Amino acid sequence: MDRYGRATEPESQPTQDPAGARDAPRPPSVLRTALGVLFSIGVLALATWLISLTVGGFAYATKLAGVPGTFVATRCHTTGAGKARVRTCRGTFTSVDGGLVDHSASIDNANVDVGKPAQLRRESGGGYTQPRAATAALEVAGTFGIVAGAAVLLCVPCVMVRRVRIGDGVPVGTNPPPWGFLLRLLPGLFAGFLVLAALSLVAALLIGVVGALI
Repeated sequence: MDRYGRATEPESQPTQDPAGARDAPRPPSVLRTALGVLFSIGVLALATWLISLTVGGFAYATKLAGVPGTFVATRCHTTGAGKARVRTCRGTFTSVDGGLVDHSASIDNANVDVGKPAQLRRESGGGYTQPRAATAALEVAGTFGIVAGAAVLLCVPCVMVRRVRIGDGVPVGTNPPPWGFLLRLLPGLFAGFLVLAALSLVAALLIGVVGALI
């Protein structure tokens, strides 16, 4: 009642905007966070393993690893056709120091002719590889491609967090840390390493063409 004894209506209380409540960032889900962490660990582990293979291939291709020696093919034969075509040569590999002689050595798709000595490297697993600049460039392209792929996949757990908002005119960088920073960093890494992979692949193709013409 007012001072004259008249009844007054109670003041209306402010109501919460349902739309605003829906737009408010929600706390991160424990389950989603756990899944995101496991996914990230899996991606990093797989990328590390694949990169170790390409680094090993690069080391053999550039004569930084393996046992050097001379291979003399006694016979070569080709199987398959088209892209599945494989030329296999078998013969004897003798290491430079003479401490290793393998009469059952074989290598696939190498620049080897029957009866003509060729320089090969014996790998730690017992196989053989031929050092070539084109192969080294392909291994570099593979490494860059793996990093680019990992960067894309690591965006998935970042988006899984329920506090992250994408679209609706919301800048990615305004998301809470570290998600805003990662969502700006990872696409840049993907684009950069993808370009490097493409350039390395082109270099490998050019080296291969030039080598075939010489």
